[in-house]
Amino acid sequence: MKTPLILIKMLALTCGFSCCSIVLFMWVFANEENGMFGVVETKPSICTCVDCGREDISCGGLWKGFGYTSRDLRTKDVHIVVSHCKESLNWISEFTAGWHNIVSMHVLTKCQRPVEGAPDMAEFISLSNEGRCDHSYVNYIANHMEEWIDPDAIVFFLKDTRPWQPNGFEVMLESASSSRGFACGIAHKDIRRIGHDSYDLSLFHKTDDVMKFSIGAYSSQRRYGDDDTNFKSGFTNLGEFYDRTLGPLLNTTLPELMPVCYRGNFAASVFNIRKVPWKVWEALEMSLSRGNNIEEGHFMERLWGILLATPLQPYQIAALWNHSGQNVINLSEIGIAGVLGLRNPSPMT
Repeated sequence: MKTPLILIKMLALTCGFSCCSIVLFMWVFANEENGMFGVVETKPSICTCVDCGREDISCGGLWKGFGYTSRDLRTKDVHIVVSHCKESLNWISEFTAGWHNIVSMHVLTKCQRPVEGAPDMAEFISLSNEGRCDHSYVNYIANHMEEWIDPDAIVFFLKDTRPWQPNGFEVMLESASSSRGFACGIAHKDIRRIGHDSYDLSLFHKTDDVMKFSIGAYSSQRRYGDDDTNFKSGFTNLGEFYDRTLGPLLNTTLPELMPVCYRGNFAASVFNIRKVPWKVWEALEMSLSRGNNIEEGHFMERLWGILLATPLQPYQIAALWNHSGQNVINLSEIGIAGVLGLRNPSPMT
């Protein structure tokens, strides 16, 4: 049974100092029930498995970045943010079919082209053509995400292009609603053949390797127009970008492993989004405004998970390393650095 917040407020106004601690406890309890402090799950000190399902509520699905919860997903408020350039949005109605808990949809359009196929509820925000989808998402968080949004709600961040090998709406909603607080839009189902071996790739990457990432040039297969801005940033690699742009604002130690979500589609809990200081979003918006097709966008693509996912516990990190057999895969030709890989997985994996 949820404790009415209005009753707690009345107690706080009429109660003296002697019962302040009781009032505080009731406030925490009420909001914890309502999800204001994130999903409360019982966490063991070890993982049973990281590639199983609901039998391990703390670690099941962790290898691929999935999460599970006993919460009723249809009671969760959902907000959708779409970064639009030129593609039709017809696919979004199909993607969300059967779900009636979508509270808002914002389409941030930045290529001066008409928006086709957007659901009737969509609100449109016109932006200058800078920083591609990552700039759109940061701009929404910094300038348009309303204060009234329930901290227990989930925000989907989607590009206008239909995702390739997508996780379904329900899979993303459940993972973002779980203790993970974050979900990728792309299913990490790859079995990569490298030499004589095959590897089942995880969502999680070795942070030190990811931070060495850099890219000299990029040309989208969809032929988006570029401006005259130099693609290459003034940073040696992702690590320098993080240290100079975000390090002083976050003042935290980077974890040993980090989730990396490629292709620009993901979901996160409002609670986790709001844990990130506003000055971080301000700094990122400024950095991503340097131009249209810029290296900073590729840096940001690799940082969404570390900013928005609930940090791993030490026993979860140990379980991921154990499952991977300490294998770290670098696929520099496709921009993947430091991904954990299970060598020669069995057909049942």
